[in-house]
Order: sequence, then C-alpha cells, then structure tokens
Amino acid sequence: MVKKHTGILSVLLVLITVFTCFTAMPITAQAKSGTATTKAIHLKDKKTYKKYDVNGDGKADRLKLRYVAYSNPKNTRGNSYVDVYINGKKKQVIEGARGIDVYLIAPTKKKVFLIVKEGYFGGWRSYAYSYRKGKFRLARKQCIGEEIFDDVNVKTVNKSGFTAKITSGKHAWSLTAGEDGEHYSAASLSFALEYKFSGKKVKLASRYGTAKNNKVWANKSFSTHSSPTEMDYSGAYITSGDELNVSKIYIAKNRTISLCVETPDGQFLGWVIDDQNFCDPGGTPYFYLPSNY
Repeated sequence: MVKKHTGILSVLLVLITVFTCFTAMPITAQAKSGTATTKAIHLKDKKTYKKYDVNGDGKADRLKLRYVAYSNPKNTRGNSYVDVYINGKKKQVIEGARGIDVYLIAPTKKKVFLIVKEGYFGGWRSYAYSYRKGKFRLARKQCIGEEIFDDVNVKTVNKSGFTAKITSGKHAWSLTAGEDGEHYSAASLSFALEYKFSGKKVKLASRYGTAKNNKVWANKSFSTHSSPTEMDYSGAYITSGDELNVSKIYIAKNRTISLCVETPDGQFLGWVIDDQNFCDPGGTPYFYLPSNY
C-alpha cells in the first residue's frame, strides 16, 4: 500500500515539474506579417504606418515620412522632399521638385511600392519606387503617365497591377475666340492607364488606355485614320463643329499619342494621330469645349 502511494506521488511530482518548466519558459511574441491593400494609401506627414512589410522579410515594418515643403525657410535642398524612416531609422531622402505627395501600394503581403507625385512646371509627375538594397529605388525609369500627362491619381485594382487615372493638363487647349467670336474653354481629357507589378519593377500593362465622359467638339475639319499606328486617312471625315467622344488613347513607344474618336452614341469614327499636342502644323487644336458647356 505504501509502495502504491509512493508511485502515485512520484508521477505527480514529475507532472508538476514538467508544468513548472513550461510555465517558466519565456514566451516570444510572433511578429505580425505585412498586409496587402486593395487601394492606394496616401501617406501623411509624420504618421507611422505599421501594417506593411516594406523590406520583404515577412514582418510588418514601421514606416514614417516627414514632408518638407519647397517654401519651408529651413529647406536648404532647393526642392520639396520627404525624409523616409523605417523602423525608427532614417533611410533616405526622396526629392520632389516644387511639391511632393506620396502614396503606398501593397499588392501582396511582402511587396510594397511607393508612388511619388512631384510638382513639375505647373503640373505633376509621378514615379514608382520599390524597396531594394536598403532603400526605395525607382521601379521604372519612365514616370507614371509616360511623361505625357500632368496629373495622376493612382488606384489599386488587383494583386498584379494598378490603374493610373490621368488628367491631361498638357493637352488642355484654350482658344481666345473661334471664327464666330465665341470664347472657347480648355478641352482637358482624362484617361486611365493600367500598370503591372513585375517583381520589383512596374511596367505599362497595355499601350491602350480608356477614357470616359471625354466629350469634345471639332475645332476644324480633318480626316481620321483606321488604326492608332498607321496614318492612312481612311477613317471618317470630321467636320468643324461636330460633337465627338474620345473613347481610347494609344501611346506608342516613341510616346506619340493617338486618340480614338466616336459619335456621341458610340459609333467608331477613326483615330487622330499626332505628337504635337493635337494641333495641326499651324498650331490649331483639333478639339475644343464651348464656354457654356
């Protein structure tokens, strides 16, 4: 009977010892992984963002930007810029000419891109950055908008790419008067181009972009082309004053731009191919908006 009790006590002592060992062991907190986002995040001044894996190590990092305006009297760089801090350490400075605004895109949990908008001669240019070798570096040499458009609004669309909604200020024409003396206002066009993430790079997914609600009127009579790449003059003939819709844009490798024009009810008319701000050789714009529109 004594031996039986002794055996039971021995088992209890072993269990107590094992339990004590486990409870005494230090508990290591599991680091949180990064978060993917389906929309572009506007990074605010001096705010710390803790959800995104910036360096790709599988753990969420602390990212903070400090914006310094061009007009700041303490700014000695001559340009607007942001100081970039990752996990409490200043990693780099990204300059932005006369103005700067930064957006974050995280297509996957381990992939982060920055879209940096910089002020540029009255408009904006936007560049994509990815994190490589200890800091953010350009993910493509060409700016978002292909150095053609002046204002870019970035929207994430899926894990493989994003859409840059673009308003063209460069191609916003304003005429003081038409042939009948009517005042014309600028015909500013808006398009959406899609870009694709490829590793640490960003590429233009298609040379075609879509346009919506781009109603214009013909400022002159002219012939259109059947395709965006061949000047065959076999498209519809447009008469001065015709109401038109611009439905698509095509950007060639040499950055020549073509616009697809349709009737107001969506019937294809042809393409306008031009690389001189959509003006004829004499400088007359193809399109306009009446002042009362």
